Amino acid sequence: MRRHAACPVVWLTLLVLAAGAAMAFAQAPQTYTITMKQGPANTVVTSRDGSMESVEQKVPPSQMGPGMHVRLLYDLAAHKLWSMDLGGGPCTVVTYTSPEVPAAFDPISSSSETLARLSKENLAPLGSETVNGFAAKRYEIPAPEIKGKVLLFLEEKQNFPVKQVFAFGDGREITAMEITSLSFDKPPADLFVPPTGCREIAGSTSATGGHAETKVEKKTAGEH
Repeated sequence: MRRHAACPVVWLTLLVLAAGAAMAFAQAPQTYTITMKQGPANTVVTSRDGSMESVEQKVPPSQMGPGMHVRLLYDLAAHKLWSMDLGGGPCTVVTYTSPEVPAAFDPISSSSETLARLSKENLAPLGSETVNGFAAKRYEIPAPEIKGKVLLFLEEKQNFPVKQVFAFGDGREITAMEITSLSFDKPPADLFVPPTGCREIAGSTSATGGHAETKVEKKTAGEH
């Protein structure tokens, strides 16, 4: 018999709305570490070295749930994704089919969806601001799904998102993502060593989700 296995879920999936715009890199950087805040307390640290990316997520306990501390290791050349529960839970590995990690984890390597939308809607920057030390251009993207807009701040020279805020029609503002630090130094090599003994999950997943299954052996009578 088969059982569906849950794939890693990104907190605040609305981030996809305003992700990516790495248009100005003459050649996309291949080594860097990005530290981001997502929402009020969640942190994401993404480290890249060539075709390998490590993503560490920390979600503190709250009224919404017990929290989590996980690390995802993407091998974009071998098309593999390892998921590790740093709280002592199981480790899994599954086929990964996308050429890049999900946009919410890496605003530098992500697709140019935002750039295409800015161009399509003929949106121009409304000014400049400094965001955590980054000189940035400010854009406002209409967001009818929240009866408001997305405030998007792109790094002034290289045009990757450094902050995005959901401004609701009722006046509320939620900072969905902001980069707090960025280094283009080569990350530690041990971040990219695949773990051993992980449970293999059949099927595949991608940057936008997927379908994966794991086989569960049927027990015969008397087995526990």
